Amino acid sequence: MSTRIALFCDKLLEAGWLAALIVAPLFFNVYSSRVFEPDKISLVRSIALVMVAAWIVKQIETGLPRQPLAQTIRALPRDNPLILPTLAVVVVYLVATIFSVAPTVSLWGSYQRLQGTDTTLSYIAIFLITASSLRTRPQLDRILNTAIVVSFPIAFYGILQHYQLDPLPWGGDTTLRVASNMGNSIFVAAYLIMIVPLTVARWIETLARIVNGMEARRRVASVAAAGLGLIALAALWAADFVLGTALALALFLLIFLFALFTRTSWRDVLLALTYTVILAAQLVTILFSQSRGPQLGLGAGLFAFVVLGVLAAMRYMARRWRLIALTGIVASAALAIAFLVVFNLPSSPLESLKSVPYIGRLGQILDRNSPTAQVRELIWQGAVELISPHEPLWSPTTGDDPVNLIRPLVGYGPEAMYVAFNPFYPPELGRLEARNASPDRSHNETLDSLVMTGLLGFGAYILLFISIFYFGLKWLGVIDSTRGRNAFLALWLAGGAVFGLGFSLANGWNWIGVALPFGMIAGFLIFLIAEAVRRFRSEAGPRDMSQALWLSALVGALLAHFAEIHFGIAIVSTRTYFWVYAALLVVLGTSPPSPALRAPPSPSPVGAGSPRPYRDGGEVRRKRRRAVENARTSARKANGGESIPLGPVFTWTAVTTVILLTMAFEFMNNQAGVPSALDAVARSLFYKGDSQSFGIFLLFLLTWVIAGIVGFGEELKSVRVPRDALAMAVALFTVLSLTALVWYILFQMRWLTQPGDLTNAFINVLGLYYVALFLLVGAIALALAWKELPAGARFLRAPANAAVAPVLAIAVAALIFLTNYSGVAADILYKSGSNLDNAGAWDRSQETYQRALEMQPNQDFYSLFLGRAYLEGARTATDPAQRARLLNRAEQVLLQAQRLNPLNTDHSANLARLHRIWATLVDDPAQKTLHYAKSSEYYQAAIRLSPNTAYLYNEWSQTYLQAGDLEKMRATLEQSVRVDARFAQTYLYLGEYYRATKDYARAADNYFKALELDSTALAEPDGSPVAAALTVLTRPEIAPRAIVALRAASEANPAAVAPHYALSDLYKRNGQMDLARQELELVVKNAPGDYYARLTLVNFYSETGQIDAAVTAMRGVMDLLSPTRTPDFQRFQDFYTQLQNLQRAIQNAQKAPNDVGAHRTLAAMWKARGQAQFALPEYQTVARLAPSDYDAHRNLVLLNLQLNQPDDAQRALTAITPLAPDNEKPLWQNLQMALNSHKAQQLDQALKQAQAALALAAEADKPAVQAYVTLLQEQVK
Repeated sequence: MSTRIALFCDKLLEAGWLAALIVAPLFFNVYSSRVFEPDKISLVRSIALVMVAAWIVKQIETGLPRQPLAQTIRALPRDNPLILPTLAVVVVYLVATIFSVAPTVSLWGSYQRLQGTDTTLSYIAIFLITASSLRTRPQLDRILNTAIVVSFPIAFYGILQHYQLDPLPWGGDTTLRVASNMGNSIFVAAYLIMIVPLTVARWIETLARIVNGMEARRRVASVAAAGLGLIALAALWAADFVLGTALALALFLLIFLFALFTRTSWRDVLLALTYTVILAAQLVTILFSQSRGPQLGLGAGLFAFVVLGVLAAMRYMARRWRLIALTGIVASAALAIAFLVVFNLPSSPLESLKSVPYIGRLGQILDRNSPTAQVRELIWQGAVELISPHEPLWSPTTGDDPVNLIRPLVGYGPEAMYVAFNPFYPPELGRLEARNASPDRSHNETLDSLVMTGLLGFGAYILLFISIFYFGLKWLGVIDSTRGRNAFLALWLAGGAVFGLGFSLANGWNWIGVALPFGMIAGFLIFLIAEAVRRFRSEAGPRDMSQALWLSALVGALLAHFAEIHFGIAIVSTRTYFWVYAALLVVLGTSPPSPALRAPPSPSPVGAGSPRPYRDGGEVRRKRRRAVENARTSARKANGGESIPLGPVFTWTAVTTVILLTMAFEFMNNQAGVPSALDAVARSLFYKGDSQSFGIFLLFLLTWVIAGIVGFGEELKSVRVPRDALAMAVALFTVLSLTALVWYILFQMRWLTQPGDLTNAFINVLGLYYVALFLLVGAIALALAWKELPAGARFLRAPANAAVAPVLAIAVAALIFLTNYSGVAADILYKSGSNLDNAGAWDRSQETYQRALEMQPNQDFYSLFLGRAYLEGARTATDPAQRARLLNRAEQVLLQAQRLNPLNTDHSANLARLHRIWATLVDDPAQKTLHYAKSSEYYQAAIRLSPNTAYLYNEWSQTYLQAGDLEKMRATLEQSVRVDARFAQTYLYLGEYYRATKDYARAADNYFKALELDSTALAEPDGSPVAAALTVLTRPEIAPRAIVALRAASEANPAAVAPHYALSDLYKRNGQMDLARQELELVVKNAPGDYYARLTLVNFYSETGQIDAAVTAMRGVMDLLSPTRTPDFQRFQDFYTQLQNLQRAIQNAQKAPNDVGAHRTLAAMWKARGQAQFALPEYQTVARLAPSDYDAHRNLVLLNLQLNQPDDAQRALTAITPLAPDNEKPLWQNLQMALNSHKAQQLDQALKQAQAALALAAEADKPAVQAYVTLLQEQVK
């Protein structure tokens, strides 16, 4: 490079691809709602923008090619053979985006995944820049080192999750199937299988250096020991965290002794151990993920890696070892395939293994009845219908799809599947997944490419993979002739055709997406085996085994990825690594990286070598001093006059710091809400909740140590560094990396320990990370440029760059903010708004959603929730003008959402819901009719978009119910039954229809049908029975059948609690209190961790006067609650205290049966709780013990009236007359007359006299008198 800016831009490109390799898998954002994929993608796209800008400036500075354009274009495929398939992918994505049914979504990506055309172009930009700019072996090593090191914290975090050492409060279970930094068990395994082949290659490479020069037996013993150590560490880590960690430490000790006695290079031995630990962690986490697709992909990839490695090494192997190797490989593969086939047989002899953790799921690969298989097959069914010719899709804003005829060719657009799929949604899918969820991926790359980019995209995708594997094999020398090329292509295409057609004809076209690539992989592997057999006696092979090793590893990793994406979803981590691996393949195949610019004097570190003969101590010391001085002099010359190679040290320190700062962003939080930054840091590192845990501290420590070992072991392996200089380099690495980490954490905690709402603090923390990341990217570039430019070099040569570079810098910063950072910041605001929604703070959530929408005005998802917040605010508003204003705002926002994404069924459905609710909030009958009509129109549009979605018909029926049109309600529900006859909610609503028409028998039949389909069908969200249904089920002629039906539902789903709640309510209404109690106790047994279930039992005990049992049960409730995390904790505490006070009052009355005060206190407490039936006997005791106690007698009258016992009240009145004060006598006289008239059946007169008494009653006495008035009113009717 001739100028400083050109050199800096060149190094910025490398810093960019290193940063992308780190953040794509490692980053996640606990402060946003989406957490994982879009937040990662935003960073990768930002890095790609910086790289593109740096590439442009560099090209301007170095000058464009001077040869003719046609010649330059013709040279492109020669320099990069993957350029044509890559350009094909670019073209089909652009075409698919232009013709997309949701162009904005296709361009920028969907809210959930963000994998739009912009993201794909970012991946491709990284690929093209990497392929054209990676030139030296140190650059290649840095990519490999970075990829391997960054995988360790991800794998180790998965192990922490499995052993419940993860302090982050994830919503789902991450212990049974770990999710690590990806948020999904399939995703983390899909990523790790792409790293395992590289780690194995590094492990083999390091072991080869260790055993080089050893005699054969020692070499075999050393390799065997390393292999056994790997197996032992992985097995023990899989069994026990502490034992696995202890074994790792023991291995360090064994390695120390091994190096001591064999005088082997410390660097290589330490590296071998480090790679053993990394590889063990990767394999254990893949095991803990229990993800079958990635595990099968890993098997295919490792098989290809091993076969290719053996093919490359054949020229160095004796024929006996060739035979052993090939036989072992083929036999192992055959055994593995046979095991999987037998394991998956319906009546397999290995049936017992299917219940074994971690491997049992491999026995369900061919089980089409498993929920996972059913879901995927149904999605594949809908996807096949979507890509087949059909009637055009319809939009409520634009009508029929004008390019429906060419949809099979161009697809529906990247990321557009979730809206295009709706008309083909199989109703059965709603029984296995959430009914309001629309699949946005097929879990199969073949079908995804056909849906999103059509046949053109599918062709480009297959062409890309064929090209990758063809050129990979060609550069390895496996394909070295036209015959070999034709054989490879024939087996690849024929395998796909035979398996695709055969399996699809036998099992249905739904399976074409799996069968086709499976056949291609089979053809690929058959070709490899055939080549291995053919070359058994050949002496040909690659001369550069290092190049062959890495090409084999890359081909194996890419094959593993190709296999996995046909069972799962390609994510940002695997996409980024796929394109970087493709670039590495191109670089290694077309122009293997040259050595470093300055050839190192020797690869051997100081202190390594063969045993030396004995010399006297003085001579040894003199020789040692001279050797050290000579080494220092040599090192200075090799490093440009520096004893410490500052460039590599600073570079790797910056790379390690990016890893550590990314982890700090994720794990350094303030969950406990402490005001001290240091306390928050300590709790993040050493606590999980309120319990001490060192998991995160170990994660940071081991990552830092492993990064240091790999960095100094690999980055400095070509540089001879004296030991004192090495110590100084380690000190620099330690001080710089830890200082940067500490300062970053302190800045982050400064915001996170602020009091009050932390939404803005979370956004600031995100901004801090973005700034820190790009500063470190710049630092990496500067470190890479260290000492490479001659003194006196010009800053820039091209005058245009004086204007272009600043403009590009400003433009890139603006684009990063507008297209990436703001999207994540808006999602943080959305998450805050969602939390405010849960708290019922609708006014504040409206403001928060509005801020999010201002940052992302084209995000219809935020419009949807802003409209919902306005609607809920209107429902709680008391001012009619404010309510109308909020409803109008809700309508405008939801209409805007529909305009942004008209094919999204949710928008039409939400407008329908809005008008249905709006009708209930207005008093004008004409307005009610208008809004019900609008609601029906929008439901009609929603159902046209999603005709197979039964719940929309059911919602529409509720509009007719509220409008009073019962016949249309019935007709809509009958249509819902035709769409999905096994949807329980439909029968619940049909029961409501028949209840409204007073056809109780048919209502009950539909309720029972709903129960048969879903044991929770008659339950509210909190588990309590639906009140309207109970009014039917408790009718005397229906109750016995209801009990039978509920018992059957409970037996069909023993873990369900809803049937027990309903049975308890039925028994209680029938007065069968023991049976009611038994049902609630079963609820607690089935849901021991559900405090609501226990609280329901407490209330039952309390209502039935079983206070001792209520106190005991309430103690169990309190054990499940937390003063800091449970809303309204004080309310629960107060209730518990009330129960304890009542318990003590009961005990006091029992201990002193003649103590008037004790009974009076207890009676007052029962009365205050509204439990008149228990207060009455206590007041009777007081009246008996103290006949002149006026308060006792007056309460006897009032409580008897409240309990609808007028005769007892009348008898109690005879004792109260002489005791009553004059001002209360009119009350009792009116009551006496009312009771007399009541007894004489003069009900009208009794009612008037009771109402007169009600007017005279004190406020505290009114409920009792009112109960008597109500009784009389019912009798008058």
